[in-house]
Amino acid sequence: EIILDNLHLIGSGKFDLLKRRSGCSDLEVSDIFRKIKSFNPKPGLIFEYSDAPIREPDIKVREDNGDWIVELNNSTLPEVKISKDFAKELNRKTTDKAEREFIREKITEAKWLANAISKRNETMLKVGSEIIKRQTEFLEKGSQYIQPMILNDIAEAVGMHESTISRVTTGSLIQTPRGTLELKAFFSVGVKQGNDSETKSAASIKFRIKKLIEQEDPSSPISDDAIVETLQEDGVSVARRTVAKYRKMENIPSSFARKRRNIISGATL
Repeated sequence: EIILDNLHLIGSGKFDLLKRRSGCSDLEVSDIFRKIKSFNPKPGLIFEYSDAPIREPDIKVREDNGDWIVELNNSTLPEVKISKDFAKELNRKTTDKAEREFIREKITEAKWLANAISKRNETMLKVGSEIIKRQTEFLEKGSQYIQPMILNDIAEAVGMHESTISRVTTGSLIQTPRGTLELKAFFSVGVKQGNDSETKSAASIKFRIKKLIEQEDPSSPISDDAIVETLQEDGVSVARRTVAKYRKMENIPSSFARKRRNIISGATL
């Protein structure tokens, strides 16, 4: 009962205070904690079923004899067809001037839509190809090799406005050997490396930070300062405040908070 009245101490990882208040030993507190942890806090979820459909990618990339080939995914492409024979038949059977004008307008609209879809597909393929041309190291080696790249880089390369590149890449998916990703995922600002002209992409640095934290000792989580030192040893120069910023962007708590979480989860109890 004393344990149940002091669950907030478990939530904050204050096990020493809990032991003093309850008079329980380390083993008893550990056993009680593991029993509480085994309960399902949301039992109603077992009655919920969600099978969200996975959307097909807009474009696909594959390797062919050392070259990377980018292709449109035809199964997702909208298609507009205009039957010339049917249009002629309608015009032949229709004598009313207003009806003829209506048919002419709709055929014109259909042609415009078909042309717009064709232009969109052409733009998608051109933009996707340019992105992949700049990100082959990611395809070959992994996320830590994503290169710095912004919308304007692609806009200048393909001769389009930056806003057009933004519209094309927003919500668009590309299937790669590294998984299906949003085209937006390839865009990342460059982080200058000291006095050198070299830059590293923010995305690659975030990936390295996540990997270091994933591999840390649960009883002694790696601090932001230690991450900075480890990255420097790997040739990546980044400030401590930048590490903290990227860590927060990835929703990763501080080393102190991670240690407390590990204690609560039983990883270090």
